[in-house]
Amino acid sequence: MRYITQKDEELVKSINLMVNMPLNKEKVWEQLNGYYKNNLDNVEAAFSFGFYNFLLASKIVDSNISIEKIKQILTAYDDVLRVEADYWLVLMFKGILLLALPEIMQDDAVFTKTVETMLGIQNAAPKTHAYFLVPYIMYADYKFSRNDSTHALRLIEDAEKINIQEVDRFRCLNDYFRKPLKDFSNRLSRSNEELAALKVKALSNQYF
Repeated sequence: MRYITQKDEELVKSINLMVNMPLNKEKVWEQLNGYYKNNLDNVEAAFSFGFYNFLLASKIVDSNISIEKIKQILTAYDDVLRVEADYWLVLMFKGILLLALPEIMQDDAVFTKTVETMLGIQNAAPKTHAYFLVPYIMYADYKFSRNDSTHALRLIEDAEKINIQEVDRFRCLNDYFRKPLKDFSNRLSRSNEELAALKVKALSNQYF
């Protein structure tokens, strides 16, 4: 598998700066899009364009994200995965986007394939990293939202059993690892699943 590296951390940090600095967003978008379209086999170009649009979309306060924008992001991520199918970080961001969509817009088959691909890749990896917890929690959140609490709780238990061998301290990326756990913990608390919520929160506090 393609483990997350410091290069990935720097790329994510750079795209965050582009979004948050007072730059001409349209001009930046055109530059990233042009480089991406002219280098379709360049995974960094595709990831940068997809992630830039992902961050812009996440700033839309009324969550009224167009289907066209969603397709744009997913197409860029899929272009990365066409070249490097085991690019774990891109699979994670794809899964986060799919899970965040309104239920009427969610594609169950695509989300399930994405997280199961992540689990398959990391289960075959020689070293277990702390961020391997994330797909278990995303999958558990999805199952819980589909009223399959039994499967959801089992996935939390599976996450607790992971033998973590490497705890990476990616300052920027840790926010993204933490968010699915925080969101699911809050959902569990609202549903009075306090024990499960505490378990997820404990994993987040321990590793991220």
